[in-house]
Amino acid sequence: MAIGKNLSTTAEIAEKLNKYFRVEHIRKLPDGWKASAKQLDLAKDYGFTLPEHHTFVSPSEGEQENVKKYRSLSLINLFLK
Repeated sequence: MAIGKNLSTTAEIAEKLNKYFRVEHIRKLPDGWKASAKQLDLAKDYGFTLPEHHTFVSPSEGEQENVKKYRSLSLINLFLK
């Protein structure tokens, strides 16, 4: 049984769940701070216009080494049956 687009085994699902995904977004900065020229250019490339005292956060993907995990492989197995 295939789960999702390309995931078909418990191991593949667990591997995907162990990653974090951050979408691009605007973040408010403390008063008096301003975005760097690099962040202003990146925001423009992604179609964002930054308000004053805001910066742009790029999309990223990585491993959840320092993030608490609440997922259970037994729960995944329940959905595969």
